[in-house]
Amino acid sequence: MGLRAAHSFPAPVTMRILLTIHNFLPEPTLGAENACLAQMRELRRVGHTVGLFYAGNEAPASGQLDQRGLEGITLFRVSYRPTKAQVLLSIRKPHVERAFTEALRAFKPDVIVFHHLVRLSLWLPVLAQRAGIPSAYVLHDFYPICPSYSLFAWDSDVCPGGTPLRCARCLFASRYAHRCPPGLDWLAATAVRLRERIVRRAVQAVDLFLSPSAAVPREMAARGLTLPSAAVLELGRESVPAAPPASHEDSVRFGYIGGVNRKKGLEVLASAFEGSLGRQLTIQGFRNESARQAFRAAHPGFEGRLELFDPSPEGFYRGVDVVVLPSLWLENQPMVVLEAFAHGRPVLASRIGGLPEMFQEGAGGRFFEPGDPLSLRRVARELAADPQSVRRLAEAIPGWPDWQAVTARLVNHLESLVRGRRDTT
Repeated sequence: MGLRAAHSFPAPVTMRILLTIHNFLPEPTLGAENACLAQMRELRRVGHTVGLFYAGNEAPASGQLDQRGLEGITLFRVSYRPTKAQVLLSIRKPHVERAFTEALRAFKPDVIVFHHLVRLSLWLPVLAQRAGIPSAYVLHDFYPICPSYSLFAWDSDVCPGGTPLRCARCLFASRYAHRCPPGLDWLAATAVRLRERIVRRAVQAVDLFLSPSAAVPREMAARGLTLPSAAVLELGRESVPAAPPASHEDSVRFGYIGGVNRKKGLEVLASAFEGSLGRQLTIQGFRNESARQAFRAAHPGFEGRLELFDPSPEGFYRGVDVVVLPSLWLENQPMVVLEAFAHGRPVLASRIGGLPEMFQEGAGGRFFEPGDPLSLRRVARELAADPQSVRRLAEAIPGWPDWQAVTARLVNHLESLVRGRRDTT
């Protein structure tokens, strides 16, 4: 696998670009979905014709597209069945494939960008190839090799690898919180084997894989799936007013924002901040009051502040000085780091996955060993004892391209694919 740099062209090329994503408005949008939305917004802004093929059971509410800068995009929506077995159903879905084929006929794209295929069908890249349309696939996670996306195992942390049977058992346990019944695991393993064959065919159909970090394609290759062509294309930074600096010279306020689950390392976080240190920590992201109370009951020694999920994070960043990422899974390029940097906040992060590619120790943040609450507690105490060191970390936050610059690089890649396909026909 070679990581290819983008090429510049002497004149802009107006293209018809179809993107796919598994989740869209009016449903809540998170990392991969927001990246897709940002790219569509920028592609439209510079004059490309943009379409979106996605799974959804409701159309966007009135005005939602305009509010997100997406007026004028063409939507192709296909229904899906909400189920915990979604990733196995998404191996092949005939009704999705028929709808996608019709969208290709109607929209006539020059190129396709697959942002995700869950809820859809892993066979879509093959249909694009058969239609003679070049495609790029954005690796937001490990979905091609892990039905649970994250390589995070139900009985450990990072998946040690194994057989389709182990994968089936892990998938069931991660969805239903108990072991897979005997017999059902063997049936699911058959589906996993089918999935592996289809993934390898789909990978050969994709012209270029784009990954925010080099860590993801490298890990995939180490696990037996080498991508034929890949490039690093980072996620973009939103332009937001930087939050004001700490108002208390003698106190450092720590904060976590995101999903409250095991792979995010919340157990490690609560353990590291037990006692009085926890009074300097805010955790935001609980889905409801019951979840917040359950967390408090499970960690009686934790004295930090617990907040419900808020779709607008500005208040969170104003209230913290350091953002903590205690992740246990192989993070790709978490957008919370980009949000923190955009708001002028350094990060304290697990040294895992693509996180070490985002900043260097002491320049925008500090690292600790993943899964080690003592390592996290030690670094947090060092920062808490020296508020000026936090200011120095903030001053050294690395520069990061915004979505306009990142999308311009994406366009260069897509132009190259389109020109290459035309040169061979």
